[in-house]
Amino acid sequence: MLAQGRSNVWNIYARVAGVLVLIGAAIFAGLWLGEKSVRFEEDRPVPHVKEEAPKNKLDAPPLPPPPMYCYVHIPSGTGQNVVLEEIAMAAKVGIHQYVIDLPLPWEGDAAAFLDPIALLRRTDPEAAMMLSVRMDPPPTWISAHPDEVVKAPGAESASVSLASEAWRREACAALEGFMTGVKASQEPNRILGYIVGGLQDGRWEHAGVYDTSPANVRGFRTWLQALYKETGALQKAWGNTNLSFESAAIPDAPDTPTPCPLFWDGPSMQVRADFLRYTSEITAEAILEFAAHVKKIAGSETKVFAPYGYTYELTDAAAGHFALGKLLRSEIDGFVSPVSYTDRGLGGVGGLMGPADSALLQGKQWILLDDTRTGLVRDPATGEVARPKNLRAEDVYTVQQRNFTTALTHDFGLMWADPEGDGWLHDPDMWPRLYKMWSIYQDMRAAPAPTALPAPLLAVVVDEDSRFYMRGAHETVELLLSQVRDSAARAALPTRYYLLSDILEQRAPPAAVYLFLNAFKLRAEDRTNLHKILEQNKAAAIWLYAPGYIDQTPSVENVSATVRMRVKMFDGPTRSGSVALLPGRWINKDEPFGADLDWAPLFYVDDPEADAIAKYRASGKPSIAARFFPEGWSSIFCAEPGLSAAMLREILGILELHLYMQPGSTRFLDAIQFAPNLIAIHAKETGERALDLDKTYDIQDLLSPDIGWPRKRSVTIPLKTGDTRLLKLTPVEETEESQPKEPAL
Repeated sequence: MLAQGRSNVWNIYARVAGVLVLIGAAIFAGLWLGEKSVRFEEDRPVPHVKEEAPKNKLDAPPLPPPPMYCYVHIPSGTGQNVVLEEIAMAAKVGIHQYVIDLPLPWEGDAAAFLDPIALLRRTDPEAAMMLSVRMDPPPTWISAHPDEVVKAPGAESASVSLASEAWRREACAALEGFMTGVKASQEPNRILGYIVGGLQDGRWEHAGVYDTSPANVRGFRTWLQALYKETGALQKAWGNTNLSFESAAIPDAPDTPTPCPLFWDGPSMQVRADFLRYTSEITAEAILEFAAHVKKIAGSETKVFAPYGYTYELTDAAAGHFALGKLLRSEIDGFVSPVSYTDRGLGGVGGLMGPADSALLQGKQWILLDDTRTGLVRDPATGEVARPKNLRAEDVYTVQQRNFTTALTHDFGLMWADPEGDGWLHDPDMWPRLYKMWSIYQDMRAAPAPTALPAPLLAVVVDEDSRFYMRGAHETVELLLSQVRDSAARAALPTRYYLLSDILEQRAPPAAVYLFLNAFKLRAEDRTNLHKILEQNKAAAIWLYAPGYIDQTPSVENVSATVRMRVKMFDGPTRSGSVALLPGRWINKDEPFGADLDWAPLFYVDDPEADAIAKYRASGKPSIAARFFPEGWSSIFCAEPGLSAAMLREILGILELHLYMQPGSTRFLDAIQFAPNLIAIHAKETGERALDLDKTYDIQDLLSPDIGWPRKRSVTIPLKTGDTRLLKLTPVEETEESQPKEPAL
C-alpha cells in the first residue's frame, strides 16, 4: 500500500531512519540466504520445469515462428556474396524469416526490382520475408516537380513534400506495379508483410526544416479549415482578426533552439503548435494512405508496418513523429523502431524510442530493430569480413542478448540487421546464439498462462500534444524524455511505456505509480480526470518539470492545480541542478543530481503541507516534494527538469513499493526488464547484485540453463559489466527453509 497522510518532512526523516535500521537486517538476510550463481549439481533439483506435451500431438497445431527476423540489404556486385552467406548462416541454424529492402519501380519493368527475392529464395528455399519499400520518388521526379518538393530558405530541395497529391498518386501507382511483380513472381505465399518507409533513412523523419512549398502551404490551409471550421475560431486561436484560411501562412523556422525559454512565446505559441501538429498528422496520413493501398491490392489480412513513433528520441518537434495515437486508431498492423541511440552500448539501457506498450494495447505489433554495430567489416579489396581486434565478440553478443530480452519481456518482434549489406551479421559463431534466443522466445510462447510477478507497477507516460508547445532544444528534450525514460528502465520494478491518451481514456491497465514525463499541455477536464484515475487506483503520480503549465494560456497556477501543491515560478532564467535532502537507500543526503542548465520557466514548491525531498543547489528552494492525500493517492512534484535513476528509486521506496533489487555495499543501477515469470538484467558495472523477490521461486537463467538457484526468495548474483541474465521464475510452495530469517542480535 502507498504511504498516506504524512504531513511534514520530519515524518519522512523518521521513516527513513527506521528503514535504515531494517536495511542492515535485509542485507544480512539476503547474504545469508542468497547464494552466488551456481551450476546445478546432479543431486540438486533443477528448477527448469519442462512443459507437458499434449497427450496427442496431432491435437496441438504447430505454433507459428516467433516474430524474429534477419534484416539484410542485398546489394549488387561483389558485396552480394557476403550477404548471401549471412542468409545461409541463418538458414543453417533454423531461422528462415527475413526482411529485405527493395526499391519501387518508378520507371521500367517491376520484375527488374525483384532479383533480391529470387536470390534470397535460392539461398534459403524455406525463406519467408517481409518486404521493406521506400516511397520516396527518384531524383528525376524531384527535378520535374519543383512545387511538390520541400522548400525552405537556404535549403536545396531534395525530398518530396508529404502534402503533394501528385507524389502520393504516383507512389501508389509504383507500389501497385511492384506488388503486381511480386504476384507474378509466384512468391506471394512467402510474403509475410510490407514495411512502408520514406524520408530520412526511410524512417519518416523530417529534416528539421519548415516546408513552405506550394504543396505544403495548400495542405496546411486545408488542415486548418478542417480543424477550426470557421474563420472566427482560427482568428481567436491565432490572435489575429485579419486572418483567413486563404491567408494563413507557415511560420518561419526558428533559429537553433536554445534551452531558454522552453516553450514558444506569446501569440506565436498556437501558430507554431498548429503547424507542428499538422506536420506530424500529414506524415501519419501519408503512411495510412500507402498502408491502405497495400491492403487493397494484397488483401485486408496483409500485414503492413511503418517505421514510426520515436517520441522519446527525436528532439525536434518538426520531425513529424508525434501522431502515433492517430496511427494506433487505424488499420496499420505495427511499427518498426531501432533500439534507442542513447545509452545503447555495453552496460547501457538500450531503451525504447517510443511508447511501444501503447501499440500492444490497441492490438498492434512493435518490432525492435537491433542494428547493433558488430564491428564486422567487409574488406572491398579482398572480400573478407573481419572484426577489429579491440572489439570483443562477447561484448557484441551480450548487447544482442539485452536487446532480445527487451523484445521478449515486452512481447515485441525483433530484427537483427545488416542494414547496408556490409557484413555486420557475417559471423558463424553469432548465429547459433541468435537461434538460441529464437528458441527461448518460441518456448515461452508455448508455455502455460503465467502465474508469477505482478502487473506493471510503473507506467511511464509521454504526451504527443505537449511536444508541439516545446521549442525543442536538444539537451532539454533529452533530459526530460530519453534520460528519464532510461532512469525508469533502471527502476527495478515492472515498467511499461504509454501515451497520455491511453491513460486518460483508461485503456492502460492500472498502475501503482504514473511517471508523467511531459504532461505540459492539459485541459482542466484532463487534470480532473487524471486525479480521478489516481484516486480510483490508489496510485501515486510523479510529475516532471511543468505538468499542466499550458491550458488556454501558460500559468504557474495550472501547475499548482495539477500537482495539488502550492508552486511558484522563478523570475527569469534560473539554474537547475539539485541535491537530495534525506539520507536514503539509493542516494545520499546532499548528493547532487540534475543538469546544471538555465531554464525558463523554472518552478519550485512553496507549500507547508508538502514534504520536501530535494532542493536546488543554487537557490535552496524545494525542487522535489510529496503530498499524501486522504483520498488514498499521492503526488510527487519533481520541478527539477530531470530525474536520475537513484532518485527515482528513492522516491519509489518512499512510496513503499517493492524494488526487486536491493542496495548492498555498492548501489548498482542496472537496466532491468520484467514479464510474468521473467526478469532480465543487463549489468552496468561489475559486482554482486542482491535480487529480492516477492515469494519463493526456482530460478533458472534461460541464456545459461545450467546456472540457477532452487527455492529462493533472495539471491546474490555476481555480474560483470555488460552481462545479461534472463531469469525464469517458477513458483514453488514456501517452506520454513525458504523464508527469510531474522538476523541474530
